[in-house]
Parts: sequence; structure tokens; C-alpha cells
Amino acid sequence: MNARIVEPLCNSDEYTNDSIAIRVSPFRELFAFVSIQNKLDERIYIEWSNFRWDGSQIAFDSDSRLFMDQPKQDEAIMAGENTDKYIVQKELIGSSWITPWYHEKDFKKGGTQTSVMIVPVRFSSGKIKDYKIKFEIFNSEL
Repeated sequence: MNARIVEPLCNSDEYTNDSIAIRVSPFRELFAFVSIQNKLDERIYIEWSNFRWDGSQIAFDSDSRLFMDQPKQDEAIMAGENTDKYIVQKELIGSSWITPWYHEKDFKKGGTQTSVMIVPVRFSSGKIKDYKIKFEIFNSEL
């Protein structure tokens, strides 16, 4: 499975501007891989507790069920560096299971599935910008 960002229009799996680069890709049927690169000469912060995926809060693949509901700490990304995370929508997590956010078999006949992520970035000036990333996943083997 592959992803392409459709809004803002960039026709690849990475949105980039002068400040930031955000890459999204599906990882199995449970998680999405998100990479955020700081392209500035100063530190930025990702506000993970305000991050949304299709309206849902997120959990990391490393979170335990016991502590996943605790607020996520903001993450500093130093100038020129990046962070990589595997995330899941919290609303898809049950007491002993995780519901897949897509089913690969649904893509055997082609087609796409669209998702939206809101990536809140706080700059060193204190300004917060919510990057809205709308992306499609599709089967590249068809």
C-alpha cells in the first residue's frame, strides 16, 4: 500500500514547504508512519496531544494500553532534524484488539481511501500552525 497527499496538492507522499516536510505512509493495516522534518534554523514543537487523525486522538505504537490515555508531551525537533512515529487512531483501540483503519483486500479492485491528519506545529515565536494533510492510500501493485 502507498499514500499520496492530495491536499495541499503535492501528488506524492510528502508535503514540503520552507519550514517543514511531512511524510505519511500506511504501515500494515493498523498504523500509519508519519515523519516530520524541521527545515528551519530554530527548534519547532509538535503538539502530539492536539494531533488528530480523522478526528481521533492518536496513540503511538510504543504506548501501552494502561498509559495511552495520558496526555502526550510536546516534542521538540531541533533545526534540520526530524522525528518518525508509528501512530494509530485511539478510537480504533479496544480492550484487547485494534481495529484496522483499512483492509488491504478492499483495494484488490483498485480504488482509494482518504484520510485527514491535523499536525499542530508550534514555532519558537509561539505561533501555532495546524497543517491539514489530506491523503489517499492505494494499492500500487494494480
